[in-house]
Amino acid sequence: LSVITEAASSLAYKKQIKLEFSSPEESKIMAADKEILERIILNLASNSIKYCDKGSHVLISAWQEFEFMYISVKDNGNGIEKSKLDSIFKRRVASYSKDNIPTGSGIGLNIVKEFTGLLNGEVTLNTGSTGTEVIIKLPCFKVKEGPLKNNFLDDFYSYNIFEIELSDDYNIK
Repeated sequence: LSVITEAASSLAYKKQIKLEFSSPEESKIMAADKEILERIILNLASNSIKYCDKGSHVLISAWQEFEFMYISVKDNGNGIEKSKLDSIFKRRVASYSKDNIPTGSGIGLNIVKEFTGLLNGEVTLNTGSTGTEVIIKLPCFKVKEGPLKNNFLDDFYSYNIFEIELSDDYNIK
């Protein structure tokens, strides 16, 4: 996840937003589709950066509780209007600036929700006047001990077994 955070760093830097990654875990081995997980996190990080003002803060964090992995993307932006909460995860609900100019296609959070569902996970959204937090809850599938090459396949999904690097706080200013 620290690598994913680094991928979003140039956008944060351009907007003068502090982007940080934090986790109490050094690493976690789990079975999941790596590309789908990367797409989820990059989508959430880029949304937070896009909708925050200069000088804001975006925190990506990850932790494990029991058999679940949690990934949070939290910002201290303006939050999401209550009138949009019922439709925020629906496809093609475009977002607009204060000047009524389209700022997004409206499919990003729909992709997050659909992809999280493909990983058998859940999405939670917390928002207010001082920011938004999206939390992804994913099951930690157990994998066999031994080499990480193709030792876990599911009949429905093909998972990449990978180690999520959580070792260092990644802080960009």
